[in-house]
Amino acid sequence: MNEILIGILGAILGSVATHFLQQYTDKQNKQKKKILTNEIITALSPEKNYKKAEELLGLPDKIFEDFSEIEKNNEEYKFESSLYFLTNAYLKITTIDKQSIHAISILSYDNNLILPFFDENIHQNSLGKTKINQEMIDNKFVEVIHSFTVRESVIILKQNIGAPFYKTMSYFCDGSPSETINDLLDRPISGFCLSNFDDIFYIHNYDLR
Repeated sequence: MNEILIGILGAILGSVATHFLQQYTDKQNKQKKKILTNEIITALSPEKNYKKAEELLGLPDKIFEDFSEIEKNNEEYKFESSLYFLTNAYLKITTIDKQSIHAISILSYDNNLILPFFDENIHQNSLGKTKINQEMIDNKFVEVIHSFTVRESVIILKQNIGAPFYKTMSYFCDGSPSETINDLLDRPISGFCLSNFDDIFYIHNYDLR
């Protein structure tokens, strides 16, 4: 009888120890979140290997079916995104075929992250410093897109990039649906999406749940 009780007690203590060990491991893993760097952004640009993200950053925090802000493209393609909650950024990697990267989206105010396709001789081109300037407002090739839900509202400045890149570059900034591009002067840029084709993938609040 005593041996049975000892066995039961041992099993209970082992289960409790396993539980606390798992909690400790989870806490340690959270504390070891990766930091997004410009080198990682370059390595995960569109057309690169989709599995490269896991090699560099480990398993994503979320994987889900996603939808482009360009609604007509959702009828033709099925998109899947991997979302990473990093120390200095939210990072979304989107694919169509699970083989190659279709788009990379980033939200961050890290001054060390360079905003692609800005002329560094003219602009402060980091995500923490760059603001919408008059050049962008006057650029006839920049398209303004509003994306909003009950809980959030973002303005997207979209521009198709020609040779040799042939990509779509989109910048994100906070704004209301009633605002036009002329209202955006000196508005901070909080993120971007670089994609193939004519797509934009924003990182919405509901993506982060």
